[in-house]
Amino acid sequence: MISASKLRDSLAKFHQKLGTPLILVGVMFVMMTVTYFHQTTRISELEKRAIQQTTPPPTPRVAVRSGAIYTQWGKRNCTSRRSTQVYSGIAGGTHFTHTGAGSNYLCLTMNPQWGNYTNINEAATGLIYGVEYEVSSYAKSKTFGMFAPKPYALQDQDVPCAVCETNKPASVLMIPGRKECVGKWKMEYSGYLMTEYYKHVGRTEYICVDKEAEADTKGYENKNGALLYHVQAVVGSLPSPPYENYRELTCVVCSK
Repeated sequence: MISASKLRDSLAKFHQKLGTPLILVGVMFVMMTVTYFHQTTRISELEKRAIQQTTPPPTPRVAVRSGAIYTQWGKRNCTSRRSTQVYSGIAGGTHFTHTGAGSNYLCLTMNPQWGNYTNINEAATGLIYGVEYEVSSYAKSKTFGMFAPKPYALQDQDVPCAVCETNKPASVLMIPGRKECVGKWKMEYSGYLMTEYYKHVGRTEYICVDKEAEADTKGYENKNGALLYHVQAVVGSLPSPPYENYRELTCVVCSK
């Protein structure tokens, strides 16, 4: 009969023979697992770096500026080589006897599009009229007005206009009292400052009318709706020099 001490020694030896490989296998399995995850993580990091190096950086968004818009009053077409015509039209404004409605001149298109309409003279509306040249007070002048080449033909004629856009991004400035631009500004057109008659009820804005003003080709009717008169300087309130009493003001439209 095998004693307990011998059985214990035999089991210990068997355990040593069997247990040692299992421990090694376990340790190796753990090491391989750690190595696998480490390499996988490393490969992922390398792949990300490769993608970042081959992918170009996003292009920054740059706002594209369009050309500046201005109106060339008194001409059917834009005359500057630095600008392109948007549309040709006819000047419109408020009747010279009216106290309400708009106070600015508009360049109305020759191709209007209507929405809903009534064709009835409604009591509560704003009204817009064609604009006429008023230069008859210059009849005694050798030039009969400031315009060339045929200023007499402009009396009571309707005023054409053209809406223009500069070919390059620019700022546009109208300088009253000058025929030439200042500094690095470039001329779009030059002419004479005009507005409504100072004794009329309705007030309007000052606009620069081309020095070679034209008449609208659609016809002539002396209807006296909205009107345009030359503008004279009055010294005392304006400094003299440089201004001269009752001298007509020029103007120039410039871009930069």
